[in-house]
Amino acid sequence: MNIAAEVQEQPQVRVIPAPKAPRSVEETGLEEGFLVDLLCKTIYRQGLERSTQMSAALRLPVPIIERLLHSAKEGKLIETLGQLGASMR
Repeated sequence: MNIAAEVQEQPQVRVIPAPKAPRSVEETGLEEGFLVDLLCKTIYRQGLERSTQMSAALRLPVPIIERLLHSAKEGKLIETLGQLGASMR
């Protein structure tokens, strides 16, 4: 019995590296308005409160999320009602 004949050749798997994370809104290749809309929908549907949660949900770095939050606040799409961990005096 020829064991080598019974072993089928495995196809080679080509490893494709993940793309680098964008460092700015421009590097995403998407319009800022689209990203702001997507962020607002994600905040609403998932009940997110922290920028780190938003970053994980949208797979974007926190500095980009913070810029989008600023744009959303300027456009009066969202409003800050309080801060987590802030004392009530």
